[in-house]
Amino acid sequence: MKLKIYLWLVLWLTVCNSYASVTWKVWNTDYRVDTTFHAKIGPGTTQTSLLLTGPDTTLTVFYLTVDLTDPYVDIRTVCATDHLAGAQTVTQMAESHSVEGESLYFAGINGGFFAMSGTANDGKTSIVGRPHHASVAEGEIYRTSTSAICRHFGITSDKVPYLSNASVDFTGTITTATDSYEISGVNVNAGNNKIILYTDKMPGQVTQVTGSSFPMYYEVALMPKAGERLVPGKPCKMTVKGAWARGTNMVIPDGGYVISGKGLAGPFIQSLNDGDEVEVNLPMSFDGETVMVEHLTTGNPKILGNGEVLNTEGERADAIEWHPRTSIGYSKDKKKLIMLVCDGRTEISRGVRTRELADLMRYAGADEALNLDGGGSSTLYTSMLGVRNYPSSKGVQRKVGDGVFVVSTAPASSFVGGIDFATPPHVISKGEEYSPTVYGYNAYGLLINTEVSNYTITCDERIGYVKADGKTFVADGIGLGKIYARTPAGYTCEMEVVVKEDIDNIVFRLDSIVSDCHYEYPVEVSMTKSTGEVVPLNPSALSWSSSDEHVAFVENGVLKGLQNGMAEICGSISGVSDTLKVKVQEPSKHVLNINDGTPDWLKVSFTTSAGFKNTSVTNSEKEGLQISFLYNSTSAKTISLAGDIPLYSLPDTLRIHINPGEVKVKTFSCTLKLPSKKTVAVDLPIPEANKENICDIAFPDVLGDVFDIANYPLVLSHFTLGMDINTLGQNYRIDIPAVELVYNYYNENASDVQTIEGKSLDLSVSGRTILLGKAVDRVELYNVSGCLVSLTENSNHISTPGIGMYIVRIVTEGKVFSQKIWINR
Repeated sequence: MKLKIYLWLVLWLTVCNSYASVTWKVWNTDYRVDTTFHAKIGPGTTQTSLLLTGPDTTLTVFYLTVDLTDPYVDIRTVCATDHLAGAQTVTQMAESHSVEGESLYFAGINGGFFAMSGTANDGKTSIVGRPHHASVAEGEIYRTSTSAICRHFGITSDKVPYLSNASVDFTGTITTATDSYEISGVNVNAGNNKIILYTDKMPGQVTQVTGSSFPMYYEVALMPKAGERLVPGKPCKMTVKGAWARGTNMVIPDGGYVISGKGLAGPFIQSLNDGDEVEVNLPMSFDGETVMVEHLTTGNPKILGNGEVLNTEGERADAIEWHPRTSIGYSKDKKKLIMLVCDGRTEISRGVRTRELADLMRYAGADEALNLDGGGSSTLYTSMLGVRNYPSSKGVQRKVGDGVFVVSTAPASSFVGGIDFATPPHVISKGEEYSPTVYGYNAYGLLINTEVSNYTITCDERIGYVKADGKTFVADGIGLGKIYARTPAGYTCEMEVVVKEDIDNIVFRLDSIVSDCHYEYPVEVSMTKSTGEVVPLNPSALSWSSSDEHVAFVENGVLKGLQNGMAEICGSISGVSDTLKVKVQEPSKHVLNINDGTPDWLKVSFTTSAGFKNTSVTNSEKEGLQISFLYNSTSAKTISLAGDIPLYSLPDTLRIHINPGEVKVKTFSCTLKLPSKKTVAVDLPIPEANKENICDIAFPDVLGDVFDIANYPLVLSHFTLGMDINTLGQNYRIDIPAVELVYNYYNENASDVQTIEGKSLDLSVSGRTILLGKAVDRVELYNVSGCLVSLTENSNHISTPGIGMYIVRIVTEGKVFSQKIWINR
């Protein structure tokens, strides 16, 4: 029997994907787009996963869609370790900033480009993790931009997003009672005649002003006055702390600042004295518009503007190369935020250039979008579902410089207050089964349970039905309808689906099987959809026929054997079909001895042969196998008994009777062959000397955790006896009286009732009722397991519970008659 190859999955991701495929034109290439995951994960936030299949490549894409109008959602950036040096993974940043009941960082992406190596100007303090360009978190400026090619994403305290077309202008002022001077940047190197403001987030918490011009720098410390905080666009009153100094690489006080400058900036700094009050203002200008953003990250190039793909690949050398990419953007009305990652450098996702990334963002709903740090940095994180993409460093998150996060500001709540379907299908093919995943959410829409199990589903009758388990929908209708879920607490959700005929081909898992009249086999079927996707198909959706319905038939997708013989089963749907060959082998006894008594039933071999003399092997059905030999050498260690004997039907136990006599057995094993040609070796209990031992092999235990009809018919390949004998010149004898198969369900008391010779019963069948021809005293109906399933008295008929084989036992006029009968309609 050949086991057919199943193409159950397309690449790594097809989790019974039943979304309607659409086509996206990504730059110059058409891709078929399949949604492999879509679910709400937090307040106002969904996460979507896509597979894009093109003519010669595939892409895997993951994105978040955030409703910025939701009152319980916020957007925040994090600078790793809350300092300018010290990288963290996106997960670490989220977990370290989450505060239960106040702010849960439940989703996010990596941010801008950052230093992956190097030291500060002092030559010893690491700058790994420092953003290359501007970064603002919680209103605190960690760094300003140093390059004209920088583009910035920022968001205000009232959740209005901005994306600059040029480098953001961070030029500020420091003002005394009599004078003022321009502040050219924050935590960057100072140019001639420039003042730079340094914060306590600097590497080493010093200004890092070194080099040949080091002695020319003047520096002085500042502290905000009580109740004052320096944020973009808001003047902050400060007090000069201590005297100015020259060439000191000044230490920055905790919570304070140092201004540093040279050239014309020197006299201004020298004019400041301890205790003087100054005002510092750092406005932020996006394309000439002053914007008070609280959170900001930097990337380049800008890839999408006013819904159009921008010709900006010339602004970045690697923009035309295929890499993993991360992007952030927002809708035209600024009410939806899109955070997206496209995997790359893997077998299933090539990666994209930045103009392709722009198209992905456009299809995801963005009107404006920015390219952020990509490559091994690209990460999309969720608190409940983990990292959704596959980072190109073999799935391991890279530590990065900053990140952008979706934050729940709702009160803490661990109680389920609503449910929803995860990845609800839009389109289901007729005959397909769908077992939905139901997620649980708290009262504020935060995903808190991905394994809701106490629900049942129902559906509109026109599109299908729900199986007895209450959780599996079978699409056997056509058209538009809904599936509904409900929990005992009354929480409900629903989804709209379309059932359509979409079957290119069907394939049975197996070409042929062996069964009996007891086991009922739900035929395993897969179908190939028009998209090429292969999914399981509910067998009850097929139309079935049998070449011999007296041997085997299929009802509601379940195959049943009726009597010994061969039959070919055919299943068809939507004009496609497949066949299954069935051999029914019904045991006639509870215990069946498979030793046929022939001399060559098992071929006995001795290893080494020189160690055994006067060997004798006899076999009979009554006495069994008898092996005699003279132990002649210590090299005599093993006896093998080989036969390749088919095991009849579906036995529950292989039972070996063995008496080793005086032989001390060291090991005893049995090897079985499966239809797949795989062999299974089973170690048996060591038989005791001078007594008959019974060694059982239980099925399906030795074949796997669950019963699989593909493992039958079994073949007994060989037994191996390892011996530990020390007495040379002694004669030994090993007896194997019987090798038996045990069938647990077979009840000899019921099934062994035979029709009285010459007394054929005049029975007929009408539907599922057996007609006796005349009234009798008593009629008993047994199933093949020997169980009494129906009883009637003083009647001329008896009803059967369903299709199958039965034994009718009739008592009348002091006599007993019995006969087997098959109900196959």
